[in-house]
Amino acid sequence: MIKYGYIRKIIYFSAIDGPGNRTVIFLQGCNFNCLSCHNPETIPIFNNLNMENTEVQLMSVYDILKVLDKNKSFIRGVTISGGECTVQFEFLLDLVMNLKKHGYEVYLDTNGSLEISKFQQMLHFVDKIIFDLKVFEEKEHIKLTGASNRKVKRNIKIAAVSHQIYEIRTVVIPKFIDNYKNVDKISKFIASLDKNIQYKLTTYRQQGVRENLLKTNSPSKKQMSNLKEICNNNGLLNVIVN
Repeated sequence: MIKYGYIRKIIYFSAIDGPGNRTVIFLQGCNFNCLSCHNPETIPIFNNLNMENTEVQLMSVYDILKVLDKNKSFIRGVTISGGECTVQFEFLLDLVMNLKKHGYEVYLDTNGSLEISKFQQMLHFVDKIIFDLKVFEEKEHIKLTGASNRKVKRNIKIAAVSHQIYEIRTVVIPKFIDNYKNVDKISKFIASLDKNIQYKLTTYRQQGVRENLLKTNSPSKKQMSNLKEICNNNGLLNVIVN
């Protein structure tokens, strides 16, 4: 049976979603409802969409491969993002299996909340994972996203054992939580797994967010620098401030 996925958009050339020049496929739907979300249009789950009034397309794996193969010589690999790409698990699994068969390097950009057994299954067919670890403490994570982060931390541990983590990202949001405490705990957690894992501290920016849900400002360069220093002091060797 041909599987179809709900695709929000495809960016054919990107230099910020993994190493080298990459094509990025954004799947529709997310199981988190982050107050700080910069792409709220990707949140609605596909079966709740009015397809006549959205940019979302139904595409098969064949449709996607046909598009990708046109630029195969110009890209290093493919990154699948969202929304949250694992919400469409069956389609995603079929897609990554076929991408590997066609010789593509495959990365997933995920919030890490997939069921453990399904996540382990997915790891067989992807090269690297980009994780969003938004908040370390579960209560604060629920406050920000509406969901627990227990599976997130468990999946990060699993991917670390197989050396399949490309990057872990945290958005620094002033006023909402104690960022110094949060980054301190996350960086210690990462360092306990592998000090060489790349950790990206992302500056919260007000453009494109749902301002009615979260009223705050961007962190200063000084604050971001201080947070990076905390990470370095905790032993992390590859910290990026964006």
